[in-house]
Amino acid sequence: MSDEASSPDSTPRAVDTPRYLIILSTVLAVALIIAVITAAKITVDRKVYAPMAMGPVDAPEASSQVCADFVDRLPGDLGRFRAVELREPAPSGAAGYRDSSGAELSVRCGVNVPDQYTVLSPVFSAGEVRWTAVSDATPGSDLRTWYAVGGSPAVAVTTSADVGGALGAVGSALSSIYDANSPAKPAPYPLSDAPVAGGSDGSGGETDSPACRKFLDSLPTALGSWRLVHTSTGSGRLSDQAKFGSLPEDVSRSALDKAPSGSATYLADDREPVVIRCGLAIPKSYAPGAQLTQVDDVPWFSDPSLSRGSTMGHWYALGHEQIVGLAMPQSAGDEVIASVTSAISSSLKKTEKQPAPAQQ
Repeated sequence: MSDEASSPDSTPRAVDTPRYLIILSTVLAVALIIAVITAAKITVDRKVYAPMAMGPVDAPEASSQVCADFVDRLPGDLGRFRAVELREPAPSGAAGYRDSSGAELSVRCGVNVPDQYTVLSPVFSAGEVRWTAVSDATPGSDLRTWYAVGGSPAVAVTTSADVGGALGAVGSALSSIYDANSPAKPAPYPLSDAPVAGGSDGSGGETDSPACRKFLDSLPTALGSWRLVHTSTGSGRLSDQAKFGSLPEDVSRSALDKAPSGSATYLADDREPVVIRCGLAIPKSYAPGAQLTQVDDVPWFSDPSLSRGSTMGHWYALGHEQIVGLAMPQSAGDEVIASVTSAISSSLKKTEKQPAPAQQ
C-alpha cells in the first residue's frame, strides 16, 4: 500500500454547521408555528365571537337611563362568556355574550316579567339579586331565561348553555342601581281566578262538593316528574302533608297557603307547577261547537286565552258532573292529562248535558 493511500489527510471530513444557524432555524420554526396558531386562533375567534343578532322583545323600560347605566356596568366577561358586539339594529338596554364554543347569552334590561312567574315559582339569590327561571316551551328548544324579580327594572338573562357564574356577575352589576323596593309582583296561584260553579267570589260553590272531594282523593301522588305536595277543599281542610314528597328547592311552603279551594298542587324540580281544580264553571272562551280533544271518555277543552308570555296551558274536562280545570306546562306531555283523565273517569259521573257557554 502506498504512503499516499494511508495518509490521514485523505480521510473525508464532516462540515460543521455554525451553531448560530441552528439556533436561528429553530427560532424561525417556532415563530412560524406560533404565527400559524395565532392566525388560526384569530380566525376562530372572529367566527366564534362575531356580532350577535338580538330581535325585539317586550321591554318597556329598555330605553330608560337606569337600563343604560346597567349595561355600562356590565363586565366584559360573565364567567366563561365574553362580551360581543350587537348587530344593527341593536335593541336598547341589551348586551350579548358568547363562550368559546359559540353558545350565546343575552342580557336584556327593562323587560316584562312573564305571567308564569307565580306565587309558586322558585326564587333564589345570585349577586345579591333575587331570580326565577323559566324554560322555553317551544318544542326542541333548550333555551332558559332567568328573570331578576327582586326589584325594578326587571332583567332577563337567556342562554341554552350552563349559565354558571354569569347570573352572579349580572346581579352584582344590577344590585347597586335598581329599586329593591319595587319587586316584580307574581301572578296569582294557577286557576285561583277561574270562575267557580255555584260561587261568585272564586271560592266555595261546587269546589267543596262531595263529588270534588272524591275526585281529589282519587288523584295519584305523582304525575310523571311532578309530586303531589298539597290538596285543599272549600272548607279549608288541608291534606296530611307528611305523606307527600318534599318541596322543590327554593319553594316556600307558605306559598301553598294561597291554594284555591278544591285544588291539588303538584311540583317538580326546575319545572312549572301542575295545578288541578274541581268544581269550576265553563270558561268564557268556550262556545258551542268549540273544538274538543277526546281522551278516553273525557272531552277536554283547551282555553286559548293564554296570558302574556305564558308557557302554561289551561284545560277543562267536560262531560262529567263537575268541570275539572288543569293548569300545566305545555311541555308536560300526555302523561299528566292521561292520569287526570283516569281519576275523572273513576270518580265523577258522566253526564250527557252539554255545558252552557259562560255569560259574557
